[in-house]
Amino acid sequence: MWRNRTRSRRTLRALTNLRNLVGLKIGNVDLRIEHFPITRSRLKSGIHLFLKSYKYDAVVLYQPGMELLVLSLLRTFASRIRKPMLVVVDIVFTKPDSTLVDKIKKWAKHLMWMQVDLFLNHFKDVSALKTYYGIPASKCRYIPFKVNSWEKISRLEPQEGDYIFTGGRSRRDFYSFCQAMRSLPYKGIILTRGAKENAYHGTSFDESSVPDNVQLIHDDGSADSWIRYIAESKFVVLCVTRDPVSASSVGAYLLTMALRKCVIITDCPATRGILEDGEEAVIVPMQDPAALARAIVRVSEDSAFRNRVAETGHLYATSLGGEANLLQSIAKGTLDALILRRTRQGLGHAPPTP
Repeated sequence: MWRNRTRSRRTLRALTNLRNLVGLKIGNVDLRIEHFPITRSRLKSGIHLFLKSYKYDAVVLYQPGMELLVLSLLRTFASRIRKPMLVVVDIVFTKPDSTLVDKIKKWAKHLMWMQVDLFLNHFKDVSALKTYYGIPASKCRYIPFKVNSWEKISRLEPQEGDYIFTGGRSRRDFYSFCQAMRSLPYKGIILTRGAKENAYHGTSFDESSVPDNVQLIHDDGSADSWIRYIAESKFVVLCVTRDPVSASSVGAYLLTMALRKCVIITDCPATRGILEDGEEAVIVPMQDPAALARAIVRVSEDSAFRNRVAETGHLYATSLGGEANLLQSIAKGTLDALILRRTRQGLGHAPPTP
Protein backbone atom coordinates (compact mmCIF):
# COMPACT_ATOMS: atom_id res chain seq x y z
CA MET A 1 0.00 0.00 0.00
CA TRP A 2 0.97 3.61 -0.39
CA ARG A 3 2.16 5.40 2.73
CA ASN A 4 2.35 9.13 3.30
CA ARG A 5 4.82 11.01 5.46
CA THR A 6 3.29 9.57 8.61
CA ARG A 7 3.37 6.07 7.11
CA SER A 8 -0.41 5.78 7.21
CA ARG A 9 -2.35 3.73 4.70
CA ARG A 10 -3.60 5.75 1.78
CA THR A 11 -5.82 5.21 -1.25
CA LEU A 12 -4.81 6.73 -4.59
CA ARG A 13 -7.60 8.58 -6.41
CA ALA A 14 -7.83 9.63 -10.04
CA LEU A 15 -10.41 11.71 -11.88
CA THR A 16 -11.06 11.09 -15.59
CA ASN A 17 -13.38 11.94 -18.47
CA LEU A 18 -12.95 8.37 -19.75
CA ARG A 19 -15.90 6.52 -18.25
CA ASN A 20 -14.59 3.02 -18.99
CA LEU A 21 -11.55 3.59 -16.77
CA VAL A 22 -13.78 3.61 -13.70
CA GLY A 23 -13.39 0.49 -11.57
CA LEU A 24 -10.26 -0.71 -13.37
CA LYS A 25 -7.88 -2.73 -11.17
CA ILE A 26 -4.10 -2.52 -11.55
CA GLY A 27 -2.18 -5.14 -9.61
CA ASN A 28 -2.57 -4.90 -5.85
CA VAL A 29 -2.69 -1.10 -5.73
CA ASP A 30 -5.71 0.62 -4.19
CA LEU A 31 -6.34 2.96 -7.12
CA ARG A 32 -9.84 4.42 -7.27
CA ILE A 33 -10.80 6.07 -10.56
CA GLU A 34 -13.88 8.29 -10.73
CA HIS A 35 -15.66 9.68 -13.77
CA PHE A 36 -15.94 13.41 -14.51
CA PRO A 37 -18.43 14.06 -17.36
CA ILE A 38 -17.53 16.82 -19.80
CA THR A 39 -20.61 18.89 -20.69
CA ARG A 40 -21.31 20.93 -23.80
CA SER A 41 -19.96 23.99 -22.01
CA ARG A 42 -16.24 23.28 -22.08
CA LEU A 43 -15.59 26.50 -20.14
CA LYS A 44 -17.77 25.40 -17.22
CA SER A 45 -16.37 21.87 -17.40
CA GLY A 46 -12.82 23.21 -17.14
CA ILE A 47 -13.69 25.36 -14.12
CA HIS A 48 -15.54 22.55 -12.34
CA LEU A 49 -12.72 20.14 -13.14
CA PHE A 50 -10.20 22.55 -11.65
CA LEU A 51 -12.18 22.97 -8.43
CA LYS A 52 -12.79 19.26 -8.00
CA SER A 53 -9.36 18.03 -9.06
CA TYR A 54 -7.55 19.00 -5.84
CA LYS A 55 -9.17 16.13 -3.97
CA TYR A 56 -7.39 13.68 -6.31
CA ASP A 57 -3.87 12.48 -6.95
CA ALA A 58 -4.24 12.57 -10.74
CA VAL A 59 -6.48 13.90 -13.48
CA VAL A 60 -6.54 11.78 -16.65
CA LEU A 61 -8.05 13.42 -19.74
CA TYR A 62 -8.61 11.46 -22.93
CA GLN A 63 -8.57 13.56 -26.11
CA PRO A 64 -9.57 16.74 -24.25
CA GLY A 65 -10.69 19.97 -25.87
CA MET A 66 -11.18 23.50 -24.54
CA GLU A 67 -11.63 22.20 -20.98
CA LEU A 68 -7.91 21.38 -20.90
CA LEU A 69 -6.99 24.96 -21.79
CA VAL A 70 -9.28 26.32 -19.06
CA LEU A 71 -7.93 23.85 -16.51
CA SER A 72 -4.33 24.65 -17.45
CA LEU A 73 -4.80 28.42 -17.18
CA LEU A 74 -6.39 28.07 -13.75
CA ARG A 75 -3.56 25.77 -12.64
CA THR A 76 -1.07 28.41 -13.83
CA PHE A 77 -2.65 31.10 -11.65
CA ALA A 78 -2.85 28.73 -8.67
CA SER A 79 0.88 28.11 -8.76
CA ARG A 80 1.30 27.86 -4.97
CA ILE A 81 -1.38 25.25 -4.46
CA ARG A 82 -0.52 21.56 -4.59
CA LYS A 83 -1.62 20.26 -7.97
CA PRO A 84 -2.67 16.74 -8.84
CA MET A 85 -0.75 15.07 -11.65
CA LEU A 86 -2.24 16.02 -15.00
CA VAL A 87 -2.16 13.22 -17.59
CA VAL A 88 -3.30 13.76 -21.18
CA VAL A 89 -4.01 10.83 -23.47
CA ASP A 90 -4.02 10.74 -27.29
CA ILE A 91 -3.80 14.42 -28.13
CA VAL A 92 -3.84 15.16 -31.87
CA PHE A 93 -0.88 17.47 -32.40
CA THR A 94 -0.55 19.56 -35.56
CA LYS A 95 2.30 21.66 -36.91
CA PRO A 96 1.54 25.35 -36.26
CA ASP A 97 1.43 27.76 -39.20
CA SER A 98 3.09 31.17 -39.34
CA THR A 99 -0.07 33.30 -39.34
CA LEU A 100 -0.83 35.66 -36.45
CA VAL A 101 -3.81 33.55 -35.36
CA ASP A 102 -1.70 30.39 -35.33
CA LYS A 103 1.07 32.13 -33.40
CA ILE A 104 -1.48 33.09 -30.73
CA LYS A 105 -2.79 29.52 -30.68
CA LYS A 106 0.75 28.21 -30.35
CA TRP A 107 1.39 30.51 -27.38
CA ALA A 108 -1.83 29.38 -25.69
CA LYS A 109 -1.01 25.73 -26.31
CA HIS A 110 2.51 26.22 -24.96
CA LEU A 111 1.03 27.50 -21.68
CA MET A 112 -1.36 24.56 -21.69
CA TRP A 113 1.33 21.95 -22.30
CA MET A 114 3.48 23.38 -19.49
CA GLN A 115 0.81 22.31 -17.00
CA VAL A 116 0.64 18.74 -18.31
CA ASP A 117 2.80 16.31 -16.34
CA LEU A 118 2.50 13.32 -18.67
CA PHE A 119 1.54 12.76 -22.29
CA LEU A 120 0.46 9.22 -23.15
CA ASN A 121 0.93 9.01 -26.92
CA HIS A 122 0.38 6.33 -29.53
CA PHE A 123 3.65 7.23 -31.28
CA LYS A 124 7.30 7.06 -30.22
CA ASP A 125 8.98 9.80 -32.26
CA VAL A 126 8.28 12.86 -30.09
CA SER A 127 11.14 15.05 -31.33
CA ALA A 128 8.74 17.39 -33.14
CA LEU A 129 6.83 18.07 -29.92
CA LYS A 130 9.96 19.65 -28.46
CA THR A 131 10.62 21.62 -31.66
CA TYR A 132 7.15 23.11 -32.07
CA TYR A 133 5.68 23.13 -28.56
CA GLY A 134 8.59 22.84 -26.15
CA ILE A 135 7.37 19.49 -24.80
CA PRO A 136 10.37 17.48 -23.55
CA ALA A 137 10.65 13.75 -24.22
CA SER A 138 10.74 13.19 -20.44
CA LYS A 139 7.04 14.15 -20.30
CA CYS A 140 6.07 11.62 -22.96
CA ARG A 141 5.36 7.91 -22.72
CA TYR A 142 4.39 5.58 -25.52
CA ILE A 143 1.39 3.30 -25.12
CA PRO A 144 0.18 1.09 -27.99
CA PHE A 145 -3.18 1.84 -29.52
CA LYS A 146 -5.95 -0.74 -29.85
CA VAL A 147 -7.62 -2.60 -32.68
CA ASN A 148 -10.89 -0.79 -33.34
CA SER A 149 -14.07 -2.88 -33.57
CA TRP A 150 -12.12 -5.72 -31.97
CA GLU A 151 -15.13 -7.92 -31.20
CA LYS A 152 -16.59 -7.49 -34.70
CA ILE A 153 -13.48 -8.26 -36.73
CA SER A 154 -12.41 -11.16 -34.52
CA ARG A 155 -15.44 -13.03 -35.86
CA LEU A 156 -14.76 -12.26 -39.53
CA GLU A 157 -13.05 -14.49 -42.07
CA PRO A 158 -11.61 -12.04 -44.64
CA GLN A 159 -11.25 -13.10 -48.27
CA GLU A 160 -8.60 -11.88 -50.71
CA GLY A 161 -10.26 -9.71 -53.33
CA ASP A 162 -9.03 -8.26 -56.61
CA TYR A 163 -8.62 -4.60 -55.64
CA ILE A 164 -6.11 -2.47 -53.75
CA PHE A 165 -7.79 -0.44 -51.05
CA THR A 166 -7.03 2.98 -49.63
CA GLY A 167 -9.24 5.28 -47.61
CA GLY A 168 -9.79 7.51 -44.62
CA ARG A 169 -10.13 11.21 -44.05
CA SER A 170 -7.32 12.39 -41.73
CA ARG A 171 -4.29 13.81 -43.55
CA ARG A 172 -4.51 11.37 -46.45
CA ASP A 173 -2.34 11.71 -49.55
CA PHE A 174 -4.67 10.28 -52.19
CA TYR A 175 -2.77 12.15 -54.91
CA SER A 176 0.33 9.96 -54.47
CA PHE A 177 -1.83 6.83 -54.56
CA CYS A 178 -3.49 7.93 -57.79
CA GLN A 179 -0.15 8.82 -59.41
CA ALA A 180 1.30 5.45 -58.43
CA MET A 181 -1.73 3.54 -59.71
CA ARG A 182 -1.99 5.47 -62.99
CA SER A 183 0.57 3.35 -64.83
CA LEU A 184 -0.21 0.03 -63.11
CA PRO A 185 -2.52 -2.74 -64.37
CA TYR A 186 -4.38 -3.11 -61.07
CA LYS A 187 -7.79 -2.14 -59.77
CA GLY A 188 -7.97 0.31 -56.86
CA ILE A 189 -10.64 1.73 -54.56
CA ILE A 190 -10.57 4.99 -52.60
CA LEU A 191 -13.12 5.08 -49.80
CA THR A 192 -13.49 8.50 -48.22
CA ARG A 193 -15.94 11.17 -47.13
CA GLY A 194 -16.87 14.36 -48.95
CA ALA A 195 -14.47 17.18 -49.75
CA LYS A 196 -15.69 19.49 -46.95
CA GLU A 197 -15.24 16.93 -44.17
CA ASN A 198 -11.91 15.76 -45.60
CA ALA A 199 -10.59 19.32 -45.65
CA TYR A 200 -11.56 19.73 -42.00
CA HIS A 201 -9.38 16.70 -41.19
CA GLY A 202 -6.40 17.89 -43.22
CA THR A 203 -7.08 16.02 -46.47
CA SER A 204 -7.10 18.05 -49.70
CA PHE A 205 -7.85 16.03 -52.80
CA ASP A 206 -8.60 16.88 -56.43
CA GLU A 207 -11.04 14.15 -57.47
CA SER A 208 -10.35 14.83 -61.15
CA SER A 209 -6.89 13.26 -60.65
CA VAL A 210 -8.36 9.78 -60.09
CA PRO A 211 -7.22 7.44 -62.91
CA ASP A 212 -9.59 5.11 -64.77
CA ASN A 213 -8.43 2.00 -62.86
CA VAL A 214 -9.30 3.54 -59.47
CA GLN A 215 -12.87 3.83 -58.21
CA LEU A 216 -13.71 6.70 -55.86
CA ILE A 217 -16.44 5.87 -53.35
CA HIS A 218 -17.96 8.33 -50.89
CA ASP A 219 -19.34 6.38 -47.93
CA ASP A 220 -21.20 7.25 -44.75
CA GLY A 221 -18.12 6.85 -42.59
CA SER A 222 -19.53 3.87 -40.71
CA ALA A 223 -17.28 1.18 -39.25
CA ASP A 224 -19.20 -1.51 -41.14
CA SER A 225 -18.47 0.10 -44.50
CA TRP A 226 -14.79 0.61 -43.69
CA ILE A 227 -14.30 -2.94 -42.41
CA ARG A 228 -16.10 -4.57 -45.33
CA TYR A 229 -14.01 -2.86 -47.99
CA ILE A 230 -10.76 -3.71 -46.19
CA ALA A 231 -11.79 -7.32 -45.52
CA GLU A 232 -12.56 -7.90 -49.19
CA SER A 233 -9.42 -6.21 -50.58
CA LYS A 234 -6.19 -7.77 -51.86
CA PHE A 235 -4.08 -5.46 -49.69
CA VAL A 236 -4.20 -1.92 -48.30
CA VAL A 237 -2.24 1.25 -49.01
CA LEU A 238 -2.21 4.10 -46.48
CA CYS A 239 -0.62 7.34 -47.68
CA VAL A 240 -0.45 10.27 -45.29
CA THR A 241 0.52 13.89 -45.89
CA ARG A 242 3.73 15.45 -44.70
CA ASP A 243 3.21 16.38 -41.05
CA PRO A 244 6.09 15.89 -38.59
CA VAL A 245 3.84 16.10 -35.52
CA SER A 246 0.67 14.11 -36.15
CA ALA A 247 0.55 10.32 -35.97
CA SER A 248 -2.18 9.63 -38.52
CA SER A 249 -3.38 6.16 -39.59
CA VAL A 250 -2.46 4.19 -36.44
CA GLY A 251 -6.01 2.91 -36.00
CA ALA A 252 -6.32 2.25 -39.75
CA TYR A 253 -3.22 0.12 -40.06
CA LEU A 254 -3.90 -1.86 -36.88
CA LEU A 255 -7.42 -2.73 -38.03
CA THR A 256 -6.07 -3.70 -41.45
CA MET A 257 -3.42 -5.94 -39.92
CA ALA A 258 -5.99 -7.54 -37.63
CA LEU A 259 -7.93 -8.44 -40.79
CA ARG A 260 -4.80 -10.23 -42.11
CA LYS A 261 -4.19 -7.76 -44.91
CA CYS A 262 -0.73 -6.61 -45.98
CA VAL A 263 -0.22 -2.88 -45.35
CA ILE A 264 1.82 -0.46 -47.43
CA ILE A 265 2.23 2.80 -45.52
CA THR A 266 4.30 5.95 -45.90
CA ASP A 267 7.02 6.68 -43.37
CA CYS A 268 5.55 8.99 -40.71
CA PRO A 269 5.37 9.46 -36.90
CA ALA A 270 2.77 6.67 -36.76
CA THR A 271 5.35 4.12 -37.96
CA ARG A 272 8.77 5.29 -36.73
CA GLY A 273 10.17 3.05 -34.04
CA ILE A 274 7.01 0.92 -34.11
CA LEU A 275 6.82 -0.83 -37.49
CA GLU A 276 9.73 -2.34 -39.39
CA ASP A 277 9.82 -2.27 -43.18
CA GLY A 278 9.23 -5.72 -44.64
CA GLU A 279 8.06 -7.13 -41.32
CA GLU A 280 4.76 -5.78 -39.95
CA ALA A 281 4.29 -3.54 -43.00
CA VAL A 282 5.91 -2.25 -46.17
CA ILE A 283 7.10 1.31 -45.55
CA VAL A 284 7.73 3.77 -48.38
CA PRO A 285 8.99 7.38 -48.49
CA MET A 286 6.40 10.09 -48.13
CA GLN A 287 5.01 11.76 -51.26
CA ASP A 288 7.01 9.47 -53.57
CA PRO A 289 4.61 7.93 -56.14
CA ALA A 290 7.43 6.08 -57.92
CA ALA A 291 8.55 4.30 -54.75
CA LEU A 292 4.93 3.59 -53.87
CA ALA A 293 4.32 2.09 -57.34
CA ARG A 294 7.32 -0.24 -56.91
CA ALA A 295 6.00 -1.37 -53.53
CA ILE A 296 2.52 -1.97 -54.95
CA VAL A 297 3.95 -4.10 -57.77
CA ARG A 298 6.04 -6.20 -55.36
CA VAL A 299 3.19 -6.78 -52.92
CA SER A 300 0.76 -7.53 -55.72
CA GLU A 301 2.99 -9.95 -57.65
CA ASP A 302 4.84 -11.69 -54.79
CA SER A 303 2.12 -13.57 -52.92
CA ALA A 304 4.59 -15.23 -50.51
CA PHE A 305 5.95 -11.83 -49.46
CA ARG A 306 2.46 -10.36 -49.23
CA ASN A 307 1.19 -13.19 -47.06
CA ARG A 308 4.26 -13.15 -44.80
CA VAL A 309 3.94 -9.41 -44.12
CA ALA A 310 0.20 -9.81 -43.57
CA GLU A 311 0.76 -12.61 -41.05
CA THR A 312 3.48 -10.71 -39.17
CA GLY A 313 1.26 -7.64 -39.03
CA HIS A 314 -1.66 -9.75 -37.85
CA LEU A 315 0.36 -11.19 -34.97
CA TYR A 316 1.46 -7.70 -33.93
CA ALA A 317 -2.01 -6.12 -34.12
CA THR A 318 -3.81 -8.94 -32.31
CA SER A 319 -1.19 -8.86 -29.54
CA LEU A 320 -2.42 -5.33 -28.71
CA GLY A 321 -6.04 -6.42 -28.34
CA GLY A 322 -9.00 -4.10 -28.07
CA GLU A 323 -10.26 -1.41 -25.72
CA ALA A 324 -9.65 -3.41 -22.52
CA ASN A 325 -5.90 -3.55 -23.20
CA LEU A 326 -5.77 0.15 -24.03
CA LEU A 327 -7.53 1.05 -20.78
CA GLN A 328 -5.03 -1.06 -18.85
CA SER A 329 -2.16 0.78 -20.56
CA ILE A 330 -3.65 4.18 -19.68
CA ALA A 331 -4.18 3.23 -16.05
CA LYS A 332 -0.76 1.63 -15.70
CA GLY A 333 0.99 4.56 -17.40
CA THR A 334 -0.70 6.93 -14.96
CA LEU A 335 0.09 4.76 -11.96
CA ASP A 336 3.75 4.37 -12.92
CA ALA A 337 4.07 8.16 -13.23
CA LEU A 338 2.44 8.62 -9.81
CA ILE A 339 4.83 6.10 -8.29
CA LEU A 340 7.83 7.91 -9.78
CA ARG A 341 6.59 11.30 -8.57
CA ARG A 342 5.98 10.11 -5.02
CA THR A 343 9.29 8.26 -4.91
CA ARG A 344 11.12 11.44 -5.94
CA GLN A 345 9.23 13.39 -3.31
CA GLY A 346 10.22 10.84 -0.68
CA LEU A 347 6.66 10.05 0.31
CA GLY A 348 7.23 6.40 1.06
CA HIS A 349 7.46 3.08 -0.66
CA ALA A 350 5.94 2.63 -4.09
CA PRO A 351 4.04 -0.57 -4.75
CA PRO A 352 5.20 -2.74 -7.61
CA THR A 353 3.12 -2.88 -10.76
CA PRO A 354 2.78 -5.95 -12.92
